[in-house]
Amino acid sequence: RKESSAASDVYKRQVVQLGSFSGKTNAETYAAKLKSAGFPALVRSFRSGGKTMYRVQVGPRDDRVGAEKLVTALKKAGYKGVVMPVKS
Repeated sequence: RKESSAASDVYKRQVVQLGSFSGKTNAETYAAKLKSAGFPALVRSFRSGGKTMYRVQVGPRDDRVGAEKLVTALKKAGYKGVVMPVKS
């Protein structure tokens, strides 16, 4: 049941994703900009279509509520992000 899994996501650790980049340097530059603004940014690599891509994320937070508060703070600083569950 989708409702059950969606409800349980509320209690899982969450990150805010601000972008995906094909170049590691671009991702690291963006993460550094976020860090200088006071946000705990990190870069995570992943494979897509046979290529390595890089996600810029802020967090994690212990739950969705904490992540949504982070989205609000990011928005006030001029950044847009999407809340996502932390993938193990």
